[in-house]
Amino acid sequence: MKKITVFILLYFSVTVLQAQQQQVHNLVGAKFKFKDSNVHDFGNIPLGPQAVYDFEFTNVGTSPLIITGAMASCGCTVPEWPKEPIAPGKSNKITVRFNSAGHPGAFSKTVFVYSNAVTDPPGLCDLHIIGTVVRPGEEKKK
Repeated sequence: MKKITVFILLYFSVTVLQAQQQQVHNLVGAKFKFKDSNVHDFGNIPLGPQAVYDFEFTNVGTSPLIITGAMASCGCTVPEWPKEPIAPGKSNKITVRFNSAGHPGAFSKTVFVYSNAVTDPPGLCDLHIIGTVVRPGEEKKK
C-alpha cells in the first residue's frame, strides 16, 4: 500500500512540474532567441590576447527586453550588454571578452544575464564560452 501511495504522489508531482514548465514557455513577455546558440566554442586560442565573441539575439517576445545586468563566472571574462530596451522583433548583441593571459589549458566560462525575459528560472539566461588556450608552439605539436 505504501508503494502505491508513493507512486501516486510521485506521479502527481511530476505532472504538476511539467505543467508549470509548459506555462513558462507559453507566457507573454520579452524572450531571447540567440542567432546561433547560447554556447560558443573558441577552439584553440593563443595565450595572451583577448578572445571576443558577440552573442547575437532577437527579442521574439511581446514586450521590450530589458537587460539589467550580466556577471561572469570569473574575473577573466567580461560581458558587455545593451543598456537600452530591445523592442519586440529587434536584435542586438551581448559581447563577451575572455582574457587568455595566464590561463593556459582548457576553459569553460559562464556569463549570467539578468533581464525581464520569460526564462526558466525567471529573469536569468546563461551564456557559455569554451575553448583551449595554447602556448606558442603547442598548436603545431598536436
